[in-house]
Amino acid sequence: MSSAAAPPAPSPVRPAPGEAADRLYPARPLLAASCLAVRDGRVLVARRVAPPLVWSAPGGLVEAGESLEAAALRELREETGVSARITGLAGHLEHVAWERGGAAPADEADRVLRHYVIICFAARWIAGEAQVSAEAAAVRWATPAEMAALNVTDGLQELARRALRLAEAPAA
Repeated sequence: MSSAAAPPAPSPVRPAPGEAADRLYPARPLLAASCLAVRDGRVLVARRVAPPLVWSAPGGLVEAGESLEAAALRELREETGVSARITGLAGHLEHVAWERGGAAPADEADRVLRHYVIICFAARWIAGEAQVSAEAAAVRWATPAEMAALNVTDGLQELARRALRLAEAPAA
């Protein structure tokens, strides 16, 4: 009686440089907040140093006891040196990465490697000049059209359009 050997289980992925080990193989999605600051018709985006290595809204995990808005503004300051005032909710994104690298599970044995739910706020720039940091390898002010030439987080251009509308609307 011959049976085919099961394929070997994939070796656990090690954290990438700058990535915390406790973010891999999460038991549940991790909650993050981000902020698209608007200045002169452009939004501030940052190229991440940890996976996913793409241009995105500056942001990060919400700390226990911290509000979503406070987390978004804190992350914006920490990652870029920019201060802003929240003008509304631009929307949300979800980032799910599978162990075997696909956008969906390859098979029943494939495991979730990373899963983030990101609440993205729109904000008006108040102060500070955008600068790189330990979490942002590059920063730039861009229009949604200019983002088409960048490797951006899926859905970022639509969030940027919403952020521009919210930040440029007259204050109530």
